[in-house]
Parts: sequence; C-alpha cells; structure tokens
Amino acid sequence: MNVDIVTLIRDTLLETGCDESLLNNFDGHSTISLDFSDRASMLISLVDDQVWLWSRIGEENTHVLSQKADDLLKTLMEGCAFTPSGQLQLATNDGYIELKGLVNSSYTETSTRFAEALDEFFALQEKFVEILQ
Repeated sequence: MNVDIVTLIRDTLLETGCDESLLNNFDGHSTISLDFSDRASMLISLVDDQVWLWSRIGEENTHVLSQKADDLLKTLMEGCAFTPSGQLQLATNDGYIELKGLVNSSYTETSTRFAEALDEFFALQEKFVEILQ
C-alpha cells in the first residue's frame, strides 16, 4: 500500500485542530518532526512504504537504563494497539534512547485512524520519558 505520508500527516493534524499556519511544507522523503514546546519531538518516518513513529526519549546512559530496566520492561509489555505486533521497541542509537513503533497499515488508511496512532504513541512516549527522569 502506497502511503502519501505528507497528506496523511497534514490531514490528521488539521482534523485534530492544529492551526494550519503552523504546518510547514513537509518533505515526504525525510523524517517529519512534530515539535512540542515542552515535550520530546515525535518523529514520523516512511521506510519501505511503512510508517514508523519514534522519539528520542532520553540520552543513552547505561546506569539509568540499569536502574529503570524493570519499569521500562513492564511499561513496554503493556503493549499498544497501533502496531502489528502490539508492541513498541526500545533501542539506543547515536547516543539516545529511542522509542519506536511500526504503524499497522489499517492506521494509515484515514486521518482519523492515524490520529489514534499518534495519540496513543504520544501518551506512551510520555510514560517512558517519565520513567527515565
């Protein structure tokens, strides 16, 4: 299924009440960043025609990861609805801890469904950030 990621994101943000003047020209060939004033950015990437939601939720720190491993694992195991596996992923990359989720194709069919995925990811992102603080 070919996903027009730019149209999907724009329609979703407009539908959820985002001011159109805040929407820049998105580049569908690059990762799209939804930036918030006091929250971690939500990143949206199209990889091999599949949509990924991800975020850098903290700097990589093995001591913090060791101390918070139990809470991170429990939260990870709670699962999520918008991914095909029902699970998010935690990874380290370029000195950061990243939270990632492959979006089930049924969530990219309409802006309403994609908004559900964004909302769920945002809420989960907040949980993981809180654990790491």
